[in-house]
Amino acid sequence: MSFLSIKTPDNSSNFQVRYNKAESVGILTTPNGDTYFILDSGDYWYDMIQTSTPKIMKCSCKNDLFSAQFEYIKRTDHDDFKSVKLHFYCTKCSKEKTFKVDIKYSPTIQLFNEPLKLCMKPFLKYKLNHYNCFWDIGNEAVIKYVDYMCNTLKLYAICWFWDSNEKESIRKVDYFDCNKLTDLLSDATFYKSVFLEIHFTAEKLPINDFIETHDNIGVYLKHDFWRYQEIITLRKGAYMLYKGVWCEANTIKSCNEYILNDDIVQKSQKFNELTLSLKKWLTENFDTTRSENCFDIKLDPTDPTYTKLGSLKLP
Repeated sequence: MSFLSIKTPDNSSNFQVRYNKAESVGILTTPNGDTYFILDSGDYWYDMIQTSTPKIMKCSCKNDLFSAQFEYIKRTDHDDFKSVKLHFYCTKCSKEKTFKVDIKYSPTIQLFNEPLKLCMKPFLKYKLNHYNCFWDIGNEAVIKYVDYMCNTLKLYAICWFWDSNEKESIRKVDYFDCNKLTDLLSDATFYKSVFLEIHFTAEKLPINDFIETHDNIGVYLKHDFWRYQEIITLRKGAYMLYKGVWCEANTIKSCNEYILNDDIVQKSQKFNELTLSLKKWLTENFDTTRSENCFDIKLDPTDPTYTKLGSLKLP
């Protein structure tokens, strides 16, 4: 393991801390007002604060200034870091608060070389659309969604998926027409070659623009490339129990604005109208009991469909 005592380029070493433990995302602010993202928090901070901004952390002695030390823990099989422990020490009484950040990607050396990144405008708000959906594991809701996106809104579909037709399953990305994609989603064997993300766009964009890299198990897409394009993305989630029924916790994301170089950039009015049409359709076709941004399958215990869904086993 390796330790770094955290200082800014001007040697400031005392900070106010705003940190969300559940999201492993936070910022540090120096007494003179300069703000820095912790590790890779810049990738997630602005999305998080659209709904909730972490409060300034305080010690039990009521002090709100801390020094910081980051502890980098390496993986056993190579030199990448598997986690970072954030140690914060009260500047008044020296009590410690510690948080652990698990890292699920590679490479990670940049997190050591640049543990802080300057943030000029930490509290910018922009128009992010983030919807949570408990949908059936039989893909009926996904098929219904794909049909609406392709046939009603007339959008192209880009699918990132595991292809099991090869000797070994590999990740691929390609355009699919609506019929081919819905057929694939209807096929039980698609559980073995499962979609990871489906992206919808009004213009047929070059796929290579979205590819970050390749390895021996296929293609990786660029992180959140939809954010800077006029794209609506569906991301497959984990299996979860919802009202006693196994469902997929999927997410739908898009944004009508995005942040670039600390400024807010507007997308087109046409795209804004698309996202409004989508939300109206989701509201009309799914259950919004959990919240206005949650669109779940409608489950009625007296409906035979409920029993059928409830009996489905995980693939």
